[in-house]
Amino acid sequence: MHLTLTLLLILWFVGLPSARGTARADDVDVTRFGATPDDGADDLRAIQRAIDASKPGDIVRFTAGVFDCSGTVFLRSGRTYRGAGDTTLRFKDRPDDTYGVAFLENCAEVTFDGFHLVGGGIRLSDGERYRDIRITNNDISQTARTPGVYVSIPSDRLVVERNRFHDFDGYGVIAYHINECSVSGNVFHNIDQGAHLLAPRDACNFSSNYGTRLTRMGLEVQRMGNVIARNMVVEGNVFHDWKLPFRDSFGLSIVADESVNTRIVNNYVRADHTGEWNEQTKTDGQGKRFGYGIEAGFASGIVEGNVIGGPWANHIVVSHKDTPVRNNKLYGKPVWKKHIAGEPGPGGTESAVAENNLIETNLKEMPPPPDMESVIRRAADARGENR
Repeated sequence: MHLTLTLLLILWFVGLPSARGTARADDVDVTRFGATPDDGADDLRAIQRAIDASKPGDIVRFTAGVFDCSGTVFLRSGRTYRGAGDTTLRFKDRPDDTYGVAFLENCAEVTFDGFHLVGGGIRLSDGERYRDIRITNNDISQTARTPGVYVSIPSDRLVVERNRFHDFDGYGVIAYHINECSVSGNVFHNIDQGAHLLAPRDACNFSSNYGTRLTRMGLEVQRMGNVIARNMVVEGNVFHDWKLPFRDSFGLSIVADESVNTRIVNNYVRADHTGEWNEQTKTDGQGKRFGYGIEAGFASGIVEGNVIGGPWANHIVVSHKDTPVRNNKLYGKPVWKKHIAGEPGPGGTESAVAENNLIETNLKEMPPPPDMESVIRRAADARGENR
């Protein structure tokens, strides 16, 4: 009895060990700092006051409605920025090449979730390195001729997932020097290109994205400098129904040359479109044609289980020696005769080791694309978010 009482007194005076030294997280509501949705007035200064008054660990909350912003909102480290799902940040009359939201230099441990951004994209381009940034469940449209998300300096564990990028002139995502990055479960619609990902390093995952009405490529991954990608996964993406296609309209261009254990698996890409061909087809000497269905360039890995159809230049093209290409289903007739072909790479023009691929020249036999919701749900399931 005396021992129990003594322990209780110690805990009462000292505090529980798990809570000692931990600042309590608060909710910071931007409306308490003067931001008023749906009134048409400029809310930028009030929103920035709320962010600047918050502390690491806080949740900066935005109510439903439209907040008008005359400039860029700057995000600080260690916070969660939470929209109500129908929260809109509207950026009016922004000059070209400017952004609606920017992460301050060397930001770390930030979640930006649940916003509609109209008139401005998201920029991460200050400092030396970003860490543990999550950009999730946002709707981005009508950017000022910029990408939806632009990352120009190195980042570790960047997550861009379950966002919708639509109806602007530009790419959904451009990101350089990414490590343990996920660009997955996003929808790209009526923009120039889904994503361009440069200098990936370890364990990057580009999966379960869905793209329609694109002009250029669904996903484009490239090596830069001496960076070698390792254990990269490109899986379950779906791209079809292009807009103004031309010779650079590829399904997937995954050419992080010399990468190790790159897996391009179970994707669906179809060369189809409605409406006109791109104006470039009149002057580029290539005419009315698509590019490659899947372009693969890696030192080791596999191209497997993909469904590829339509009049691609080639359905699959590889740029490294003895690239394994197996168990894919290829529909329709390629413009350049061969469904699977080699192209010039680091060691010259290479070739595939093709095994057990189905080739069906009748495009009508190609199955329809998976529905968008099932593709996006796969991305959430992969992270255990639907369990």
